[in-house]
Amino acid sequence: MKTLLVVLLLFVLASCGGGSSSATPKTIVVYGDSLCRTVPPDIIGWPSLVTGYEVENRCFAGYSLTNHYPDVSQDDFGYTVIALGVNDAGLGVDPDTFELTYRQLYDSVKNPICFAPPLTDRPEVQQLVIQYRDRLKSFCKYYIEGVPSDHPDGVHYTRAADELNAYNFNELMQNVYTK
Repeated sequence: MKTLLVVLLLFVLASCGGGSSSATPKTIVVYGDSLCRTVPPDIIGWPSLVTGYEVENRCFAGYSLTNHYPDVSQDDFGYTVIALGVNDAGLGVDPDTFELTYRQLYDSVKNPICFAPPLTDRPEVQQLVIQYRDRLKSFCKYYIEGVPSDHPDGVHYTRAADELNAYNFNELMQNVYTK
């Protein structure tokens, strides 16, 4: 009888999580800027279009690694997408500083995925974005480039570009993480 009670207690604890927390591989958190935020009903954001995963979108307009370093200490997600860089380029952040800060975040999260900043129509930003991309390629195990801006402002995305970014991201997840 005692054995049956112990087995039942273990079953109940296991079904309730057993008090321990472990990330499920089907969860994703996205840290990013206005290029991936969602503001219904007009702005969808590519993370909202990702399929097959539960996505927590922690993207906000104006975020950069230099003015908002995410607190990831309590995160328990299967994958972490770092989609920052355009605002850093807009602020003129030196590529060495950008890389150092990005690497610190990259090294502190589970299963990081680098979503590199997109090319823009703004020459002063474009030059730094290209340098940032080169730096990210040197250490990011899983790397995807945001498609070039198709918005009239030369930086942001329209729904079509968000759909393409989501498609590219879904392909990465299917081809890399599901094998």
